[in-house]
Amino acid sequence: MDKIKYCPDLTTYSERQGYSIGSGMIKEIHLNECIKEKCAAYRDGICEKYGNFVEVKEDGQISKNNKTRCS
Repeated sequence: MDKIKYCPDLTTYSERQGYSIGSGMIKEIHLNECIKEKCAAYRDGICEKYGNFVEVKEDGQISKNNKTRCS
């Protein structure tokens, strides 16, 4: 099974109050996966903006259908 990489452009955050008194606000970062075909930079399994493959296998290998990079 292939897994989809996270997109740096879709990273968001939320702030919440800390549990301890005096700990202040805590910022939680939320990573979102690539939206693939909905993104203008996505083409044939490759993110043209960051120049990397969007899908990788669980063991870290590039998917067979994405082994060549189109220019």
